[in-house]
Amino acid sequence: MAAALKAPPYKFAVIVGDSGQLGLTFKYSRHIYSICTRYEFFPSSSLDAHENFRALKRFLDAYKPDLVINTIAYTSVDEAENNKEVSYVINAVLPRTLALWCFYNKAAIVHFSTDYVYDGTSKEPYPETTLPCPINQYGLDKLTGELYIMKETPDFYIFRTSALYSPFRVNFVKKIFSKLTNPKKQGPYRFNVVRDQFTVPTSSEFLLEYMFKIISKKALGVFHVVPSGYSSWYEFALMIRSEGIKWSNLSPRAPLISPTKTRKDHKGANRPEFSVLDNSKMAKLLRTTIPEWDEVFRDCSDELLSVLRDR
Repeated sequence: MAAALKAPPYKFAVIVGDSGQLGLTFKYSRHIYSICTRYEFFPSSSLDAHENFRALKRFLDAYKPDLVINTIAYTSVDEAENNKEVSYVINAVLPRTLALWCFYNKAAIVHFSTDYVYDGTSKEPYPETTLPCPINQYGLDKLTGELYIMKETPDFYIFRTSALYSPFRVNFVKKIFSKLTNPKKQGPYRFNVVRDQFTVPTSSEFLLEYMFKIISKKALGVFHVVPSGYSSWYEFALMIRSEGIKWSNLSPRAPLISPTKTRKDHKGANRPEFSVLDNSKMAKLLRTTIPEWDEVFRDCSDELLSVLRDR
């Protein structure tokens, strides 16, 4: 007799946001039914921050989900320095609003956060137990959102990740690939990428895959959901170029990439030098070896870069 399929831990999920990297990845995911029986999207375009999220609250009241997944974030790190109110409302007030609704309606909340809650002064990857210390407005607001959730409800999943990439929206892979395929100059051309900032490149599909595994176990709390290992932005850019030549007809004569140091007089937000997240807690929970970041990228690069080439 075949073993009975394990029932998902939640009955109905509302996914808040449908147009960002994560929201769009959710739309194309085949594995969401591992955590819920049914789900519905709350459109990003309907988010009414200027009206205290009334439309969102009415939506939640109508559907009564037992799981709320927040994919909406203000992710422009540099612009957050000048648009502090917007960043705070989206990255902190919205999570608090959702957490309060979840507490009073006996639902769990899923929230995505960032490696930028850390200052980057460590020489070792950050475990979840390390006290956060953000050095820019974006990191501060994301941390505030985390703290609001922890204060308002015990039933939370907070997934910190880093250097997220996908075929959707603006991300590092798309920026580099665009520079490689649409150089600003004719003839030999180089562009610079910083070599003294380190992170863990993470695909949106990887993030959702491991998020589903953690939620399937109803393992509440904070988790660092990233592949193993780490890279400088320069090393990551070199891999994008080499995989582009391999999979997407990118010319070997495409622009070259040169390493550079972070400018001390840059006008944008400060960025942590070493914001590498430690995924040991996740690996221990799932009793598995987490693949290296470059392995994850190679596994998806043929499809990812082909999609970018054809756009």
